[in-house]
Formats: sequence, C-alpha cells, structure tokens
Amino acid sequence: MNWKNLRKLHPDVAIIYTDYYGAAMEIFLSPEQFGIEDPLVACCGGGGPYGVSASAGCGYGEYKVCDDPSKYASWDGFHPSEAAYKGIAIGLLQGPYTQPPIASITDSCLQIIGLGSSAERKVIYDITRLSGLSPPAVVLAVAVVLSAAASRALAAPCYPRVFCFGDSLTDTGNIAFLYGNDSRRPSLWPPYGETFFHRATGRSSNGRLIIDFIAEAMGLPFVRPYWGGQTAGNFASGANFAVGGATALSPEFFRERGVPMDDDTVHLDMEMEWFRDLLGMLCTGGDMDGCKGMMNQSLFLVGEIGGNDYNLPLMSGMSIEKIRNFTPSVIAKISSIITELIGLGAKTLVVPGNIPIGCIPMYLMQFESDKKEDYEPKIGCLRWMNEFSQYHNKLLVDELENLRKLHPDVTIIYADYYGAAMEVFLSPERFGIEDPLVACCGGRGPYGVSASVRCGYGEYKVCDDPAKYASWDGFHPSEAAYKGIAIGLLQGSYTQPPIVSITNSCPQIIGLGSSVEHKAMYDFMWQRKNGFLYLREKRRAAVVVLAAVAVLLSASQALAAPCYPRVFSFGDSLTDTGNIAFLYGNDSRRPTLWPPYGETFFHRATGRASNGRLIIDFIADALGLPFVRPYWSGRTAGDFAHGANFAVGGATALSPDFYRERGVHVRDTVHLDMEMNWFRDPLGLLCPDDLADCNDMMKQSLFLVGEIGGNDYNHPLIGGVSIRKIRSFTPSVIAEVSSTITELIGLGAKTLVVPGNLPIGCIPYYLMIFKSGKKEDYEPETGIENPLAACCGGGGPYGVSETARCGHGEYKVCDDPQLYGSWDDYHPSEAVFKAIAIGLLRGSYTQAPLACPQITELGSSVEYKVLYDL
Repeated sequence: MNWKNLRKLHPDVAIIYTDYYGAAMEIFLSPEQFGIEDPLVACCGGGGPYGVSASAGCGYGEYKVCDDPSKYASWDGFHPSEAAYKGIAIGLLQGPYTQPPIASITDSCLQIIGLGSSAERKVIYDITRLSGLSPPAVVLAVAVVLSAAASRALAAPCYPRVFCFGDSLTDTGNIAFLYGNDSRRPSLWPPYGETFFHRATGRSSNGRLIIDFIAEAMGLPFVRPYWGGQTAGNFASGANFAVGGATALSPEFFRERGVPMDDDTVHLDMEMEWFRDLLGMLCTGGDMDGCKGMMNQSLFLVGEIGGNDYNLPLMSGMSIEKIRNFTPSVIAKISSIITELIGLGAKTLVVPGNIPIGCIPMYLMQFESDKKEDYEPKIGCLRWMNEFSQYHNKLLVDELENLRKLHPDVTIIYADYYGAAMEVFLSPERFGIEDPLVACCGGRGPYGVSASVRCGYGEYKVCDDPAKYASWDGFHPSEAAYKGIAIGLLQGSYTQPPIVSITNSCPQIIGLGSSVEHKAMYDFMWQRKNGFLYLREKRRAAVVVLAAVAVLLSASQALAAPCYPRVFSFGDSLTDTGNIAFLYGNDSRRPTLWPPYGETFFHRATGRASNGRLIIDFIADALGLPFVRPYWSGRTAGDFAHGANFAVGGATALSPDFYRERGVHVRDTVHLDMEMNWFRDPLGLLCPDDLADCNDMMKQSLFLVGEIGGNDYNHPLIGGVSIRKIRSFTPSVIAEVSSTITELIGLGAKTLVVPGNLPIGCIPYYLMIFKSGKKEDYEPETGIENPLAACCGGGGPYGVSETARCGHGEYKVCDDPQLYGSWDDYHPSEAVFKAIAIGLLRGSYTQAPLACPQITELGSSVEYKVLYDL
C-alpha cells in the first residue's frame, strides 16, 4: 500500500504501518531471545518434521500437543503461539517495527508496560504446582486472583470517565500538589496512607476513600487528581477536583458573617473553574459542543461538599443555630454546580449528603456533655449534631427533587452517606469494626483524640489494626468505614434512585465486602515486626513475594490512565479474540472453539487461534486497557466502553464474490466490508443522538486495521491456485484496506495502526505441503534447512501432517509451547505473538512509531493470567 499517498491526503491523521513480517522474522532469526527452541514446528498437530500432517490437525484426529507451548513459535501449524504473538507485540511496542514508531505517537501514554518476561499477570501460574504451600500462601494466591478479577481484565467499565468534586472525603491527592510540604496539612505526611499505599498520598485516611472503592467497583483506575495531570491522555478515565478543606461557599461569604477563613481555601466555584479548563483540553479545538458525547457517558460525583462550611465555624465557636442559617446558601451553591454540569451535557450525577458529624471523635471530645439526652442511646453519638447533618441532607434531597423535575432526562442520584455511615455505627461488627467512636491515630482520651495532640503532630499514637476502627484521625473516617459506606451505596439502599437500577448495563459492580482488591499483598512487602505472615521455608516465602510483586505491579498499572480510552480492531484469526465463538457456536470444523486452543493462558478455548493471547491482547495490556471485547459478545454502550474487536477467524479483505468471479472456490466468509458494517452499529449505541458527537471518541481511539488479507491468499493457495495468479489479487486487497482506512478517517479516526502480513514461508503447514528438495527454495539464515515443528499437530519434521491437525485426529502437543514459534499448522504461538507485539511497541516496526511513555518493559508486567491454575 502506498502509505505516502494516504498520509498526504490526511496529514492530521497518524497512519502507522506495523511490520508484522519484520517483527516475526526477529523470532525466526533469533528464537533463543524469546525462549523459543522450535520456531518452525507446530506445538499442536499431527507430527512430522513440522509438527503438522494432512490427516491430523490441532484438535482433529490423532493430534498431539507439545509439553511446553512457550518453546514453540507456531501453535497449530498455521497460527503463531502465544509466545510468538508476544514477541511480535514486543517488536511493535518497543522495537523498530512500526512506521512511524508507535512510541513517538502515543506521547501522552504513561503505562505501556513491559511484556517481555514470562512473569506477566500469569505470575502465580506455578503456585499450585508447588506442593506444601502454607495456608497464608494460598490466601495470598487467591488474593491475586480476586485482584485480577477486580481490575476488570475482561470487562469494560460502566462509565469511561468519572469526574468528582468535594473536600477531604473525596480528595485523592490534589492537596499534595497545591500545598506541597506544608506542615499544617497532616494528610501529606505519615502515618496517613499507611494501610493501603504505605505512604501519604494526600488522602485523609489510612487508606482508600469512597471514590476509590466506587472507581474500583466500576472497573476504572483510581481517579487521578486534577493537579496530578498535564495532558488529555492523563484524564482518559476522568479527574478528581476535590481538595481537602474545601468549602461549597467562598471565603468572602464567611468573612462577611464574622467567620475567619484563609485566603487559599478552595471552594466549589474554583473546582468548577478547573473542570472548565480541563474541558478545553479534552474538547479538541476548545469546542465545548464536541464534549457532549463524553459528558453524556461520564459519571459525576458532586460531593460530599458542605461539611467544611459547618466544620470551620463550629471549630471557631459559632453556635449551631447561626450555622444553620448557612445551609440554604450551601445547598443553592451545590444546585448551581449541578445545573451547570447538566448544561454542559452531564447525564448521570451522584450527589452525596453529609455524614453524621455527631459521631466524629473530635466533636465528641470538644462538645462532651454531662446530659444523657444529648447523646443517641444506641450508639453514643451527639444527637444535636446528627440532627444538623440530617437538616442539611433534607434540604439537599428536596433540592435534588426540584432539579429532577427540571431535567427529567438526567439521572440525579442522591447518595445517602449519612444512612450508609450509620450502618457502620449501629452494627460495627458486620464491618469488622470494634471501636466505631474512637480514633485510630491521635492522642489519648476516651475518643482517641485530645486538644494538644493530633494524628501526625506531637506525641500521637497509632492503633495496631486500623481495620477495627471507624475513625482514622478523629475527624476523617478510616478506610474500613469508607469501604462500609461504599458497600451501602453500591449494594444497599443508600442511593436514591438505587445506583444498581441506573447502571443496569454495568455487570461488573462486584462485592467490595468480600473482594481482596488491589491491595492483596501489600502487607507482605511491608509487614510489621510482629509479623503478619510467618513462613518457615524460603521456597514458600519466595512464592509469596512473587505474589506480592504481582499485585503491586497490577495495582500500579491501575493508577495510570490509558493512552487511548478505546481500541477498535478489524482482521482475521490473528486478531479475533472470540467473535468466531459467537458466530459459529459449537461448529466442529472450527478447531479454535475447542481444546487444546487457549491452554497456556486461559485454560479454555476462547476462539483465539493460539495457545494463549494474541498481539491485540498484548497491545491492549501494554496500553493499560482490558482485553478488547469481541463485538458479538456485547449488547450495550457500556459493553464497548473500551472499544470492540470485529476481527473473525477466516475473514478476508475481499468478498467471496470477488474470488468466485475469478474461478476460485471459497465458502461464504466474513470480509472487511462486513466488519465495517458491524462497526457502524456500536457507533449508533455510543452516539445515540448524532454521529457527529462521536468525533471526540473517534479522535481519542486507537484503530487496528488488520492484519487482514492473509486469507485472501491462504484460501486460494490451499485450493491449488498458483502464486502467480494469487499475486494479481494483491492490488485489490490493498485497495480494500485503503478504503476502510479512508472511511474510518472520514468518521473522525486520528490514529490507525495497519499491520502487514506475516512471513507465510515460515508457516509449518506450508513448509509441509510445499516441501522442496531444492536448497535454493529456503532462506538459510532462518534455519529452515534444519526444519523444526509446530507445537500442536500431527508430528513430522514440522510437527504437522495431512492426517492430524491440532485438535483433530491423533495430534500431540509439545511440552513447552513457549519454545515454539508456531502453535498449530497455521498460527504463531503466544511467544511469537508476544515477540511481534514487543517489536511493534518497543522497536522500529511501526511507521510512524507509537509515542507512548507507558510502553516500558513488557517483560516485567504481571498481566492478567495470575491464578488461572489455582
């Protein structure tokens, strides 16, 4: 294809050629670099020199599967192994196999991580193969599994972005950027953050906040503090504008009423101004109308806010009666912000009420009373203060009802922080809490706080187990309390309307109560001297350390926003992540639907034509995204929040009619025009009102157009058509690919990756059927003069045969697919796919290169696999 022509026609579009051929040849030329021993032998197939045969294929006949697919470049004699796919991915992401280099395009992407080693998300793959693990080690292993599940490896989030406003109950770090090392801000210093992050992050707790649990439950990274980002890519999953100490009303309001207030106090209008500035960055060209699609699909958390409008006057000695007069103004300010957000296109807003301030240890100490009637009998909280919180909440609920009437097409959810928190105080044992009214970190006294000592100041003390306390520092809830509130909101009756009824297209709101979440192994790496774990055997300890590292790396990736919010991909079996399973069901003629396909990573057949993952899986992983969902497995806009995969095994670029008109028999197959038609369907879901609203989404998405065209040659080749005649089809194939690219650009696409074909002369099946006695027919530098075998196939010099194919007949599977370049008679192994991905992401095999700072070591990533074997 003449890329220069397309680039000249569309100079504002990044069209990246990905050199699958070059990245794959790296594997065949230097297989040992990728841990591959048999690059030309299929792991799964019917035997023979290439591991394939005419009578047995992978999954058919008497096929056999190699012991270790990671040692093979071919999985089934036709498709690469996972090891090969991984090698290709490394070549693309980190090598010279994209033109221009992919790393130069994705300059706003921080999390392209390492794909290159066998640690991956796999990590604890071998745990169950080790005998005698202690119960703690098993618990840790399960933790990793649950963490992987919680990270939504295979699910798209309900909302692509979350934007939140508020104070210290929501601030995930803005205070650190705004106030630096200010010693008056205790949340900037230890012991804040010790339970989860093991460092102070600016969060006013020992660990996570409600917003962290909500983001996690919805399959999103922790929401990035606004002041912690610089580019649009940093905010691909939203932004947090909340700041510790923020008020709803401005300092002037309080000064006019005799309440002292610092000039640098952040208030809600300031946070809203920051949001408008961010929209200018996210909306290309500053066109706010172009942001409506993004606003429609985002979740907005407006609050909790207003607490400090009462706390600061209360602490200065103002009476509760006078402070009560401020509440209508506070509610009016919140309402005005909600109204402005709706005007900008917001469709789903969550508005929290205040927590029960009468249960705050600092107030319990400061306003301690001898009057029994001042306290609530069941829990010991100050009655009059809780009544004030309820007064604020009642006015807020009434105002939200008015707003619903004015905006019937907008979902405004009241989040009852008060009710959810009272569950914790009324039944603390349900949440593992023993001391709901005592601060974990602070001074002495009945409530764990004192006037002279505060958490982080003076001779403060920290409790042994913060999980047993509802208050962290006497003013802010503990992580355990925040988690209890989040459970009440996400799973209980403390949202009006219930959040579950709103997010009915969101299958992945999980049970936070039982999940081990990202933390998992933090306590092993940072265990106290009294010991959380005690493992007598070094071998067991090493396993647990590995598990700990797995979760740490997985969690660290979750904190970064992806380079591209969505990936859309088109192609054939080299890219199909499961559409074939939905289109053809249990068709016995489709071996990828049956074992041993998928055995290395998924431990089940997923429709992928490999023993494990494909290049697209490694690319998505390296970009910090979930695996791309097959188009035919989704139904709602939420299902396609991270994009969609339209590729189908066996697909061609040209229609079957093209070949029939030229005397070439092909069965009815999916072709590129069909995949493009499917793409238009989710556009209707993602842009329900106007396709023009999709421009912003298209601009921010990554498009993978191919590999496609391989089957336009494979079908005729296998049918006996001469290579000379097949060569005449190539201009038409290229023209079809070009027309698809042009149409995508017309719809708004700005970054397209277009792969070339693999070196088909290295495919074991072809090595078998076109075997030659002429030395000059083979390329000496690839080692083809000494043919090896596919991992899965029917035996023979290439591991393939005419009578047994991978999955059919008496096939066999190699011991270690990682050492093979071919999985079956047609497809690379996972090792080869990985190597190609590395070549694309890291090397020079994309033109232009992808510029994404997150593309780091592909080999050190922990990846999704984790504990499939457990």
